[in-house]
Amino acid sequence: MTSRPTFFKLRYRDQWPVSNARELYVLGLLNTVFYPRYRAVLTGLGAGSSELIPRSYQDLLEAFDILVVDELDRPVVFIEVTGTREYKRLSCQDGESHLKCVGSWKLRKARKYRVLFSVWSVFITPSGRDRWLHYDWLARNLEAPYVKTCKLVEDEREVYCTPPDRWVRRESFFNWLRTYAAVSRSILSKALGVRA
Repeated sequence: MTSRPTFFKLRYRDQWPVSNARELYVLGLLNTVFYPRYRAVLTGLGAGSSELIPRSYQDLLEAFDILVVDELDRPVVFIEVTGTREYKRLSCQDGESHLKCVGSWKLRKARKYRVLFSVWSVFITPSGRDRWLHYDWLARNLEAPYVKTCKLVEDEREVYCTPPDRWVRRESFFNWLRTYAAVSRSILSKALGVRA
């Protein structure tokens, strides 16, 4: 019997090359902009790989695609990379094909580990434009009228969708990182059980 995580991995196998390209694009972007002060590394289970890993993540380090560390290799922020998919197949679709979504399971992981403040999602369009969404902001605004809870028609998984104007430009994420790196590092160090 195929496990639920393996079922979903196999279902979207044809999208892995594009997903990998997005993850590597963001990895390169972060390492270009912030090195040597910060360094981005792939840590998520299967991030940057087209190989099937027939299991679920086992700890916080495997839960999100990219971890940004400081010059002393202390954890600073997690990044989850997402991108265009067939959003016309959302259960809540009402002509808003421009919605950008975050999987509810990703937000649950951040809550589980108490790291909402230290996780961002980046949405990469086919043309390579990037927009950023802070998980802490999303969690605080789930009841707002501009956040829609939808289901992916093909597999019934729940996603939280917002209009693009709720996602910020990379400069806003960069400013957040410069301002809140110490706070985020403290949160992640506690969650990962390492020295801050």
